[in-house]
Parts: sequence; C-alpha cells; structure tokens
Amino acid sequence: MIRITQVKRATGDVILTLEYTQEDTSPNPTVNMDARDIEDRLKQLKALIGRPLVLQDLKEVIVAMINEAREGKTPFSQKFNWETYIGVNLEP
Repeated sequence: MIRITQVKRATGDVILTLEYTQEDTSPNPTVNMDARDIEDRLKQLKALIGRPLVLQDLKEVIVAMINEAREGKTPFSQKFNWETYIGVNLEP
C-alpha cells in the first residue's frame, strides 16, 4: 500500500508525505517527496514514451520512487567506461 497522507505547500514548494508498507515494519514508514522530483520523472517518462501522460503514469512513477526507498536507494549497478564515449555525438 502506498498513499499520500499529507501535502505541505510553502513558498511555491510542494512536499508530499507518503506512507507505504514494508515487511516487518510497524508502524508503516513515511517518506517526504518534493513534488518537483515527481514532476521531473514524469517529464522524463513523457519524453521516452512520446504520448500525453495519464493518472496511471503518475501512480507508476510514485510506486517506482517508493520502491527505491524500500530498497534503500540501491545504486545503478551498470558501469560504463566513460572514456570510450569521448568525442562521440550523443544526439540522435
């Protein structure tokens, strides 16, 4: 279960407090998320999928972010040899 329990607005910033279930944890943990972080992920998703976003997209982004919190923010495991990309045109 993941749900928004509080919305704080201050000087243009929006902070969401989300409660989520986690095994062997009582009471349920909460996490504060800046709405801008969610909006940034939604912008990235829209650029990737190339269609207007729907409510389900918002839900999936929030679930993904909560899953990162559940996992302890596991770092990206793939490593790149960045030197091999020097001088490569990365724009399509």
